[in-house]
Amino acid sequence: MKFIGMMDAGGKVMIGKTVLVVDENPAENTLLDNVLNKSYQVVVSKENDAALRFLQQNKSTVAVIIFSYALFNEMPTALRTVLWDIQASRGTGVLVLTDADNPIMEEQALKLGATDILPK
Repeated sequence: MKFIGMMDAGGKVMIGKTVLVVDENPAENTLLDNVLNKSYQVVVSKENDAALRFLQQNKSTVAVIIFSYALFNEMPTALRTVLWDIQASRGTGVLVLTDADNPIMEEQALKLGATDILPK
């Protein structure tokens, strides 16, 4: 992965073919990149502020956003507003990585606006 500041740009931006991963865990970032990079450009942000800047400039390129539960749970209002706009206007999926067999975490993620959850 090639990092630019706190983000991995990973290559050429393709409209609707980008997955934004917002996760502070390097092992999870590498795993998601390895699984997804054959079909999508994977952009990794280790912090919410960098994710917000990326989305403000690249809304039209993002097909799916995958958050760690921790970063999704502490998301600033500005980022949440951009996510709602992208979900409403483009139908972009917002997935949250949760602990396996943790229904409370799953319910909270869905209440906060996740499209779906990915138990890990």
